[in-house]
Amino acid sequence: MYPFDIINSIQQDENLRTMFGPRINYNNYVNVAREVSHEADFRLEDWMIATGRFSYPSVARYLDYLVRLNETVYYKLLKEMSRYNDEGSHVHGDDRNTLGVMNGLFPLAGYLYYLDSFHIKGDILECGCFKGCSTSVLSWAANALGRRLYAADSFEGLPEPEEGDTRYYSKGNFKGRLDEVQSAVARCGAPWAVEYVVGWYKESLKGWAKPLMCIWIDVDLYSSTLSVLENSFFALQPGGVLFVDGLAAERDYSTDGGLKVGADESRAMLEYFSKHKVSHLAKYSGVDNLGLVIPHTQSGDVIRFSPAHFNYLLGLVRTKILGWSSQG
Repeated sequence: MYPFDIINSIQQDENLRTMFGPRINYNNYVNVAREVSHEADFRLEDWMIATGRFSYPSVARYLDYLVRLNETVYYKLLKEMSRYNDEGSHVHGDDRNTLGVMNGLFPLAGYLYYLDSFHIKGDILECGCFKGCSTSVLSWAANALGRRLYAADSFEGLPEPEEGDTRYYSKGNFKGRLDEVQSAVARCGAPWAVEYVVGWYKESLKGWAKPLMCIWIDVDLYSSTLSVLENSFFALQPGGVLFVDGLAAERDYSTDGGLKVGADESRAMLEYFSKHKVSHLAKYSGVDNLGLVIPHTQSGDVIRFSPAHFNYLLGLVRTKILGWSSQG
């Protein structure tokens, strides 16, 4: 997963092309290829940190994005939002941490930069805000990339589970009021880049027509996942992707590169894709339970994204540039 301008820079340099050629052999497809090497070879990432950022503006821009994402957003969120949620109502305490899935958002933010570098059209739709951590990160990324973030939530917590939901969650879990989310974004994100979409998804997203390059789904329920897909999926532009929370590494991915029935989210997506004859591939991001889902794939395609390589680069940014003693 290397931004287009970095690939272009390397391809124009004979020595770099010789060193890194197999890693940057791109076809016309942004998210997939016919053959991808995900070997544990991190020479390109090491070069970007040690040399590339001083000699190539394309590398400097990408690393600056990751630096600012960590320096500006990560620290603010830890300072402002890392607290016990005494309003949490889930029986097992799943909504007691106000930060939610913060670490899982870094591969997502990095992938948004990647899509932007290939000029994929559309904005970002977030479904599931909780207390505003994800909204803060995505609003910052949207602003940095000149996009809009549409933050959709009931702002009343989860709805009453419907037929087909596993009943692990109940009505009101993960409640974050609109004013709470707006306050978090004002402190930690880019409030001017956000438009809020208030209500239950089956009504608030009905007739959605705004072009999207990414849909972020963190809605916990089978019924809510279906509502999001039924109302917004067809607004996803060519090259656009889904990022979904709740897709565990050992539970929700099949051996053939797609999803298998596991959590409510994977079950809903498989049902929707089957009904509408949408092919797909899916991959675990390497962090929390965040999964990348690529629609409209063909037989023989392989996802380009390598969690190991992105997370290695993120670690270098944090230790070699920011000087953190660890990745946090």
